[in-house]
Amino acid sequence: MRPAAFDYLVPTSLDEALAMLSERTGEARVLSGGQSLVPIMNLRLAQPETLVDIGRIPGLNSIEIEQNNIRIGAMVTHAQIEHSAPLRQTLPILPSIARHIAHPTIRNRGTFGGSLAHADPASEWPCMLLAMGGTVTATGPNGKRRIEAREFFQSVLTTALDDNEILTAIDLPLHGPGWHWSFYEVARQPGAFGLVLLLAGADIAPDGSIRDLRLAVGRCGPCPVTPVADWSFLTGTRPSKAAIVRAAKQVMQTIEPSGDAHANADDRRQMAATLTTRALTELVGVATEVGEP
Repeated sequence: MRPAAFDYLVPTSLDEALAMLSERTGEARVLSGGQSLVPIMNLRLAQPETLVDIGRIPGLNSIEIEQNNIRIGAMVTHAQIEHSAPLRQTLPILPSIARHIAHPTIRNRGTFGGSLAHADPASEWPCMLLAMGGTVTATGPNGKRRIEAREFFQSVLTTALDDNEILTAIDLPLHGPGWHWSFYEVARQPGAFGLVLLLAGADIAPDGSIRDLRLAVGRCGPCPVTPVADWSFLTGTRPSKAAIVRAAKQVMQTIEPSGDAHANADDRRQMAATLTTRALTELVGVATEVGEP
């Protein structure tokens, strides 16, 4: 199928792009790679009157690693993240997650910021952003504002971005050298949309005990979720198998997935529990290695 007719604008500065959006509030969409937006336009599920392509705006495709933070520009591609040597050294889970995204052709063109702004529940990056406690920078006619992940994703394909704002950067905190991460995804075949996604991270002390834990689940609701608020039964020690089973059961009981043609709600609950078990078991294995004399 072909999309409905639209105007195509290519600004060369952020100010120019913002002016274009302000002149066409409610009628224009930002194009930042197009690997998510264009397919739904071809199906006419989205019919913007104007596309504002931000691909030629300088300064949006860098990866900056600071002492306590990683800043990734909105136009950084999935492939850049996948092959980034600094990220492999500093936060290797990011390149690992990137390899789960679709196929190389998609990763070469699709962007980090575009995926987050699109807010597809089946996407890997929204789940990651929530688990890590990241923030996005939205730039609009009144300046910049930072939006935390838990406030950014509002529903299916819906974020806190205003119509005249552009997502320009993403910040991920570097939680510390003791943090280790584990990502799992269930998909019918490599490159297919995930049926359930899960990212878990643990702060592991030198003695092998877990000091803190973070976990987010994707594709089990309109937005990624952090299903368990209190992980105290897993911290302060190396969690036992019984504690991991308890955690998986809590995740399964807390999430509220919906069913679709790909998986029903009960299947998704069971998948989330299984992925919780796998991720926590992997992290406990790391903790055991760290705590060995």
